[in-house]
Amino acid sequence: MRRLSAWIVIVLLGICATCGEVMAVDNTGTAGALFLRLGYGPRQVGMGGAAVATPGGGAASVFWNAAGLAQMWQRSVWLCDTEYIAGIRVTSFAYAQAVDRLGGTVALSVISLSSGSMQVTTANEINGVASGEEFSWSDLAIGISYARNLTDRFSVGGTAKYIREGVGSISAIGYSGSAQGVAFDFGTLYHTGFRSLRFGVSATNFGPSLTFGGDYLDKYYVGSAQVADSKSLGDYDLPLMFQAGIAYDPMMSSSQKLTVAMDFTHPNDAPERLHVGTEYVLRRVLALRAGGILNWEGRGPFFGIGLNIPGRIRGDLRLDYAYSGVEALEDIHQLSIAYSW
Repeated sequence: MRRLSAWIVIVLLGICATCGEVMAVDNTGTAGALFLRLGYGPRQVGMGGAAVATPGGGAASVFWNAAGLAQMWQRSVWLCDTEYIAGIRVTSFAYAQAVDRLGGTVALSVISLSSGSMQVTTANEINGVASGEEFSWSDLAIGISYARNLTDRFSVGGTAKYIREGVGSISAIGYSGSAQGVAFDFGTLYHTGFRSLRFGVSATNFGPSLTFGGDYLDKYYVGSAQVADSKSLGDYDLPLMFQAGIAYDPMMSSSQKLTVAMDFTHPNDAPERLHVGTEYVLRRVLALRAGGILNWEGRGPFFGIGLNIPGRIRGDLRLDYAYSGVEALEDIHQLSIAYSW
């Protein structure tokens, strides 16, 4: 078992090193499938996304650091609705359960995004095509995760997920198609043994690039004559991100708990960011959260609230809400419900 654990750690470190080399190249604004990086879970979002080293989100941990699933001892089902900008709606779901014969925790997760109807525009008709045609965009990710404790202080976890992005029929350019692929997440969580201090590391959306199938018509004018060439779409990278976080509970008693956390994130298509957040829990029932992100212009502040309702017969019900400020656009609201038993 020790030899297996050592090999797992070596492989994870190798993956993280590879992520660092890949993201050393300036690829600002080149990644796609960005719905994978929106942030799912009001508890984590309310803390400004400082979530890599803060397990406790139940099944929702799968979206931040799969290693956090190993800390679970109950079954957990979680459902979240996100009211995103420009009328975009996102629904996310996760179910996690410890399985003794596998020596760890398994989880199923789903993310579904729908843009709603949007008006078709072209370079020559920027206010909408004359026909008034509309189209829609959709994203889907389905993941299977596994996490386990290698020691009483060190946990590892990973997720394999299927990804699909699709666009409805657009007759103005003669196109309708989708892109499909797979991606992997890896994470570790380490409790130092010094009071409540813990560290977390994760690499998310690690996988090959995606390509939309099919051709489209590139319409342009040569003099007064319109020309239409059939062209194919190029490929694009997944939103790979490396994260390292630290968390500590400066106040912890039977009636109160205060958690402070900080994450350093390195996306492959944007500058590095620093996430900071805090959570105050009163009598294990009411939770208040706040956070912010440094070096991400136009985002923040972040606030959240949670309510835990212990079950009289079996299980606990938890409601969480998060608010995210977005400069010059609509604010983002998330609401989730979770049940553990």
